[in-house]
Amino acid sequence: MRKRKNVYNATLDLNWSNTYSEEQQRSEWLSASNILWNMEKEGQITKKELENAIPEYMKKENYPRKDIMKMKGVKDYDKTVSFCITAYLLNKGYDYSPSKEYLNNTIQSLVNKKYENVTVARSKPVKIDSFAVMLELIESLETNITAKVPDFTKEFANKGCSTEVAKRLHSIYEPLYIEYTEAYSGNKEVLEGYSQYNKRDFKILCKWYKALLETLEEIQKKKVSTTVRKSKPKTPSQLVKKLKYMKKFDELSLTSFNPEYIIGAKCVTLYNTKTRVFTVLVGNSLSVTGTTIQNFDDEKSFSKVLRTPFQQLKKLTEGTKLRILKEFEEITTKGKLPSGRVNDQMILVSVYKK
Repeated sequence: MRKRKNVYNATLDLNWSNTYSEEQQRSEWLSASNILWNMEKEGQITKKELENAIPEYMKKENYPRKDIMKMKGVKDYDKTVSFCITAYLLNKGYDYSPSKEYLNNTIQSLVNKKYENVTVARSKPVKIDSFAVMLELIESLETNITAKVPDFTKEFANKGCSTEVAKRLHSIYEPLYIEYTEAYSGNKEVLEGYSQYNKRDFKILCKWYKALLETLEEIQKKKVSTTVRKSKPKTPSQLVKKLKYMKKFDELSLTSFNPEYIIGAKCVTLYNTKTRVFTVLVGNSLSVTGTTIQNFDDEKSFSKVLRTPFQQLKKLTEGTKLRILKEFEEITTKGKLPSGRVNDQMILVSVYKK
């Protein structure tokens, strides 16, 4: 695997001054932008790293948390490379006014677009006033989140929260709850964006938003028709459609298996090429939801760091399931409970149906 060069450490942090003339600033901005364009094209910096600059910039500029969450939900095709590069450079201190104005206007436009998508009626028309009243009520309660959870049923009484309104509110706050639960479980990637919170804060937030979502779910259940339409089972191809993984890792000659084989499997092994973590997931019938492998046994599944991946992976990729599990148990590094999440740095090493 090609090592990433620190090109931007040597160039993007230098040669910028607010004392420059407008023409000098424009020249430096274009130069830095071209460097990032080439780095992204050559794989020295990933699109994901550039995209992460957007919420980082929004937090730096004190955008409301709900706007940051909406922005994270904007589809990839709206996050162009030039848009991400602008946020990245502004975070690095390249304070070029025309580009900053462009970025703020674009963010506001995309946030409004996301909000409109959430508030459009999908089946039966719903009064926008009813939705706005409920959203305003929840936002007012959010300003004072404590260990004592409000009685949401009582708070929502006489506010006209219909099934459709509850459904839309649930779609807005569920991603936020999932992010807090990931942070509470110790996910380092998520924790980077919440450095101001501690473990107790995340526990309170998870409890608060869980109660909110449960109340919204109850409202939906009370008004749902007794005739429930049976949903058509999803195919393995549909279940793994959103799963992100690395197809090949030439440095260690690893190639991922077809992710559809995960569905119904008894055991799956994964290797994170960035952190050197090898994971074994064991269960009766594994499945996939989004980017996460589900239904594995917490007591039989573990993750361990490989000290010598080249030598250890040879033993962990050849033989029966029992042999692999035995080799894995002999690894002396401390094991930890896996999350089941799969990302584009991970190889799907092996799968066992029995």
